[in-house]
Amino acid sequence: MILSGCSSNNLRLRRSVRVSAILLVFVLLYFSGMHTISLAADSRPIPQKVLILHSYSEGFQWTSDQNDGILKKFNETNEIYEFFVEYMDWKNFPDQENLKHFRERMIYKYSSKKIDIIITTDDAALEFALDNRDELFSGAPVVFSGINKKGAEEIAGKWTSVTGVIEEIDPVGTIKAALQVNPGIRNVYVLFDNTESGLTTGEITAEAIHEVKPLINIIPLNDMSMDEIMEVTGNASNDSIVICTTYTVDKNGYVTGLEILNKQLCSNSRVPVYHLYDLALGSGAIGGSMIVGRLQGEEAAELALRVLKGEDIQQMPFVSKPTARYMFDYEVLRRFSISPGLLPEGSELINMPNTRLDEYKNFVIAATIIVVMLLIFITILLFYLKRVHSMRKELSDSNIQLTGLYEDLTVASNKLKRQYDELTAVQNDLSSSEYRLELIFDKMINGFYIFEPVYNSRNRLKDVRFLKVTPGFFHNLEIPEQDIIGKTWSEVFGQPNAALGYFQNLLDTGRVERFEICSELKGSYFLIEPFLINENQIGVMFENITEYKKAIKAVKRLNAELEKRVADRTARLQEAMEELESFSYTVSHDLKSPLRAVDGYVGILLEDFGEKLDSDAVQMLNNISTISRDSIDMINKILQYSKTSRAVLNMEHINFEEKISSVFTEMQHAYSDRKAELVIETGLPEVYVDRVLLRQMLQNILSNCFKFTEGREKAIITVGCTITEDHYVFYIKDNGVGFDMKYSGKLFGLFQRLHTPDEFEGSGIGLVTVKKIVERHGGRVWVESKEDEGTSVFFTLPIKQV
Repeated sequence: MILSGCSSNNLRLRRSVRVSAILLVFVLLYFSGMHTISLAADSRPIPQKVLILHSYSEGFQWTSDQNDGILKKFNETNEIYEFFVEYMDWKNFPDQENLKHFRERMIYKYSSKKIDIIITTDDAALEFALDNRDELFSGAPVVFSGINKKGAEEIAGKWTSVTGVIEEIDPVGTIKAALQVNPGIRNVYVLFDNTESGLTTGEITAEAIHEVKPLINIIPLNDMSMDEIMEVTGNASNDSIVICTTYTVDKNGYVTGLEILNKQLCSNSRVPVYHLYDLALGSGAIGGSMIVGRLQGEEAAELALRVLKGEDIQQMPFVSKPTARYMFDYEVLRRFSISPGLLPEGSELINMPNTRLDEYKNFVIAATIIVVMLLIFITILLFYLKRVHSMRKELSDSNIQLTGLYEDLTVASNKLKRQYDELTAVQNDLSSSEYRLELIFDKMINGFYIFEPVYNSRNRLKDVRFLKVTPGFFHNLEIPEQDIIGKTWSEVFGQPNAALGYFQNLLDTGRVERFEICSELKGSYFLIEPFLINENQIGVMFENITEYKKAIKAVKRLNAELEKRVADRTARLQEAMEELESFSYTVSHDLKSPLRAVDGYVGILLEDFGEKLDSDAVQMLNNISTISRDSIDMINKILQYSKTSRAVLNMEHINFEEKISSVFTEMQHAYSDRKAELVIETGLPEVYVDRVLLRQMLQNILSNCFKFTEGREKAIITVGCTITEDHYVFYIKDNGVGFDMKYSGKLFGLFQRLHTPDEFEGSGIGLVTVKKIVERHGGRVWVESKEDEGTSVFFTLPIKQV
């Protein structure tokens, strides 16, 4: 009995010791953690502020991918940053009104904040950030992404403290991949729009296609409506493909999202649709060498982190890293009977069919995790069994420490009470803030309401039930205030809500979309922006824009009237110009006869009385003769210029290379004492022009080349041609004396010269005639030059579609 009692007491003692030990461990861990957290909070540095400014809307996939890439790169660091993300929605609202409202919002949110760096995506955000950073964003440095090289140089080239990642599309890789899959491709439909970035991307793509396969037929789709594009691609031949670039609006101004367009186009097209951006993958595009928006964002974030760590942004040039990957959709490959083995090496495939391992992947992973956890548990158990023996000895020492720990707990209790009081004060502050927000809610000028969806038997939205409305709701709808909480829209207004389709789309996709509708209540227009609070609540912000719409119509009407007045005045001015040219032709022609008579009489005087006159009189007569001949020559050139303006164009196809070679040979005979070489840098096309006027234009240009290279040992004249969408661009360069471009404004004025007659002969009418001939053919002409380095004459001629 005694032994039994002792054993029972020992057992209770051991249990008490164990409980005390566990309590001790948890208390020590708690206060150690509290102490660590307190120290960390006290020593934590102020996080740097990063503003991410997007050109487009939050729901646009390209923008979301870049945003994800930026945040991913920052999250990989051990530093703490404070992020602000803003969306300009420029693709849906590319107008000054949107820019004005956005700027006002930025002033309200950031004029009093110290921004450490700005990261922008695409053109509109970069331009806004650079134009406003000194006033709104503390003059913060700017890092951009999603902008091609041309756009970056035009927007950011004149600014300092800016760098970024160049968006380099890879049409060459895409067309090579397409030809590797189907070498028999003869036609390529290139989809791009008529925006500045769309035209640039389309031009780059067309050049890349001709670089890979010069004889391929390119069909641009930028001047077609959406329905025409669908019809053309739906009837394309089997030896065709479609390449999508940048496209947001068709020729009729219809704006569409790229994801929606891609789905429609891919489902309609009877030939493969390739794409240059990864946002199209998974919605019907076969694939291609695609730019990955996430990689663009990661590269931009990498540059931003370097700047935030102290690196000088002035020493950081624009980065051109390949962010394109070969990516293809397996399901679309199957649709067009294309074997994955034909794809370029290293291509990524999506929508691959699951293997047996994939089918049981989750089961295998779960089983592996369970086994690993069991091993870990056994290891820990063995470790603690070993520790138990040493803990028994330590427990006796812990009893002494528990007494001191009780006193510490008392102190901690008082500390916790103080913290509770502080939390109570914070709660009161939150209540006060909630009250202020409620006041702001009631004073909102725009209309705002929160509703819950009302569904029909097919689980589709048929009505909305009001949960919350602001006074601005009634003001914008121009109806008296009333109690409508708990009522449906149809019960209040007697008809369904006109925006139910948009609300249904928000519930289905979660994507926020701003739109305009015309209400049938009073014919008013509203700008509406709904957003998803949760699956059972939607908030709607709206504004009555009826007066704004009326103002737009008035402006359009005034513009039409102004355009008509300008057209009328232009017609009258053209008529006056024609009369002036006729008058100058008549006057110039009539002046030649008296000048010839003066020259003749001077000749007679010199012949009959020259020996009787002193040397001064002879010199004066010779001067009179020279002046008369110069005047006659000048009148002849004026008549020639007038004929150029009045001549009827006899258009025909002329081989430009043969024609300029012929005129150059004539110039060599005229300047037989000079060494000259004609260098043809590129192939020269056949042009559709007036043969006589083309010859006259080339004679004037080459005459200047020979004239202004007089001081050179050998005149080198270089000729070449490039091509745009609808024009040939020719250039003729020399290695002559050149001139300062600040005097270039005089080049195309009658009788305007940059050199004196003693330096170089000439009348100052040659380039004027060249300009008139080029303009009569529907082109334009300009000159570029550097002193002592030569002059280049550029001119364009339309491409004649055969």
